[in-house]
Amino acid sequence: GKQRGIKCPEIICGSTAHCALNKACEVLNVRLVSIDCDDDNSYELKAAAVQKQITCNTIMIFVSAPSFPHGIIDPIDDLSALAKQYDIGLHVDACLGGFILPFCQGDIV
Repeated sequence: GKQRGIKCPEIICGSTAHCALNKACEVLNVRLVSIDCDDDNSYELKAAAVQKQITCNTIMIFVSAPSFPHGIIDPIDDLSALAKQYDIGLHVDACLGGFILPFCQGDIV
C-alpha cells in the first residue's frame, strides 16, 4: 500500500467474513468495505459486486473458505482472477472448517 502511495487503505469483504476482520481493520486504521452476501440467499461474495467496490485504495479482497456463519465457500477462482487483474492482494480465510477442504470432492470445492 505505501509503495503505491495509498494513504487510506481499504479491504473488501463479504458480510459473512469472520468478525475478527472488523477488529483488525479498526486497529490498523484500514477501511472495511463490506458487501451484503445474502441478497440472493447464496451467501457468497460475488466477483461482480466486489469489482464495483474496487478503488485505487483497495489493498486486498478477503474471501472465506468456508464462511464463518454459514459454511459457504466463496467463489475463490473468480475472486482470485479479479485480484490478479487489479494487482491487489487476496486473503482466503479458512479459520473455521478449512481443514476439511482437502477431503471434499465435487462441487463443494
